[in-house]
Amino acid sequence: MDRKLYLCLTLIILTVATYWPVKNHEFVNYDDPDYITANPVVRQGLTAHGVAWAFQNLHAEKTYWHPLTWISHLIDVHLFGLTPAGHHLGNLLFHTLNVVLLFWILYRMTGAVWPSAVVTALFAIHPLQVDTVAWVTERKNVLSTFLMLLGLLAYVRYAARPTIARYAWIFFLFCAALMSKPAVVTFPCLLLLLDFWPLRRIHISYFAPSSGDEQRSGVATNFPLVPLRHAILEKLPLLLLSIASCAVTLLAHRGLGMLDPSGHLPLRLRLENAVVSYARYLGKILWPDDLAVLYPHPGQWPFWEVVLSGMLLLAVTALVLRRAKFQPYLLAGWFWFLGTLIPAIGIVQVGAQSMADRFAYIPIAGIFVMIVWTVAEFTAHSPARQRLALIVAGIVVGISAGGTLHQLSHWKNSITLWQHTLRVTTNNFMAHHDLGVALRESGRLDDALPHFQAALRIRENALSHFEMGQVLERQGRTNDAITQMERSVALAPRWATGRERLAFLLTERGDVTNALAHCSELLRLAPQRTDIRIRMAVFLSANDRAAEAITHYHEALRSKPNDIAALNNLAWIFATHPEAQFRNGAEAVELAFRACTLTGWKSPTFVATLAAAQAEMRNFQQAVDLATQARTLATIAGETEAAAECEKLRLLFVTRTPFRQAATR
Repeated sequence: MDRKLYLCLTLIILTVATYWPVKNHEFVNYDDPDYITANPVVRQGLTAHGVAWAFQNLHAEKTYWHPLTWISHLIDVHLFGLTPAGHHLGNLLFHTLNVVLLFWILYRMTGAVWPSAVVTALFAIHPLQVDTVAWVTERKNVLSTFLMLLGLLAYVRYAARPTIARYAWIFFLFCAALMSKPAVVTFPCLLLLLDFWPLRRIHISYFAPSSGDEQRSGVATNFPLVPLRHAILEKLPLLLLSIASCAVTLLAHRGLGMLDPSGHLPLRLRLENAVVSYARYLGKILWPDDLAVLYPHPGQWPFWEVVLSGMLLLAVTALVLRRAKFQPYLLAGWFWFLGTLIPAIGIVQVGAQSMADRFAYIPIAGIFVMIVWTVAEFTAHSPARQRLALIVAGIVVGISAGGTLHQLSHWKNSITLWQHTLRVTTNNFMAHHDLGVALRESGRLDDALPHFQAALRIRENALSHFEMGQVLERQGRTNDAITQMERSVALAPRWATGRERLAFLLTERGDVTNALAHCSELLRLAPQRTDIRIRMAVFLSANDRAAEAITHYHEALRSKPNDIAALNNLAWIFATHPEAQFRNGAEAVELAFRACTLTGWKSPTFVATLAAAQAEMRNFQQAVDLATQARTLATIAGETEAAAECEKLRLLFVTRTPFRQAATR
């Protein structure tokens, strides 16, 4: 077998073995609910409606337009349901494919087998890559990279022999990559960089190497030369795609309010953060310690840190430019790193983080190219040095694998993830908040409360007040819960969930007037919310405001004709209200019959409502039969109280007496 195939197999085994524990991990509460576990469309699996939703919905669910990523999640749910193992192994599959593709692309461009293998091995199991592989939400990262690398491979074929058909494949794969994650917009610039090295398609006189320098540049393959102008022009169609993708992404983020949540940072502070983040990424690539899923944005970095980071970046840039004639891989690797990080470096601030490990998934390869090709050049004419270099590379890869396994252990579940994040970061309100949510969901209410309090001390925010209110509610502290919910609504008056929960708590306390006021505001903000309209109708009916309740039920049924709650509740009012002006036996029968039909005649409550409607129509024998049927259904379901109520109805209807009750079911 060819040694390249042996190396590919070794890289696959190394990658899969290192990340295999991820199959036992759970979903986490950071974005996974929005993408999968609580997403009503994705939970249905692969359907025509889901595919249409993926392409048509610009904002999707709290993120940008990436329909192919949504479709991959739809397929996962279709195949594996909501069992996390299949979703995690899907990410691992794409990462493994990316490893094989990166090795093959580097080899095809340079002809250097061992340097390509070492770069790829480091890319495969560097601890900084754990976030992308272990986090199901980051399917967009591994999928877009897979498509981008296929695009690079297609470009290598095109560079060897340019044809329209080969260019069309590049264009198609780039489109697909953008539809998986817009961060790959730098692809056209990356191609131009690779034209310089290692493809050597363009000639720049200042950087033109002599024949001896060419041998030292680490390139053993030949691609036809093209004029620089031609190389730029052939990237223009791809560049137009990038511009269009940027426009759509910015529009989506602005529409969702995702830009600058940390307080609309001025451009100067965003540029300072970008400079510091570049240096921090470089540091974590070379020494991957204290890695976290979220590094909170400090707002403003100390002046000395900005200056030192800027000096480091300028020094390395000056060095690679100075050595570009003799060591062009330094320039190519460095600008690979700088360029592919630009979309996520924070100049356009999206999210509360200052940086994120997952953003370095592709940029990290540029740094490895610089290091490995430098070592390869140093050892080129000495077999002893080459053997030593391979031993050192093996040790580094082994250490990286150990670090990756350790970092991977923090991703077992939400609690382990956020506990680790709090250990290695400071002033991280999101880590406190999400750990509190995870603890609340696991029933550890007393442990959750301090984390919400800590989150609020760091940053006042509606979500933490809301979650704190949820904990207090479950502890039976309704008044304290209402206080937290009121603060949440004050901070986010357009957020429906917080206002809805506040209305419910106010009702529990008996403050129906204020509860109705909040429901009215919800309907003003979101008139399409049928569930809110029905809840408001329930409140109104329970407080002797039947006319208003009936109006809201009719509105709900106009927008959602088969809503079984609206059908049943309205039928109950028409059948049982004590005031004759609100009763309508014929309509009650029609509505209740529809509710029973839609539920397969399996709900004792709905069958009992139909019985009451028939009694209102003086069809007492049918009413008795239906009440008996409802009692039987309740008994089979083990609902003893419901069965007793149905028996009371049956006995009443035997006496040929309709049922009268003001409250809505």
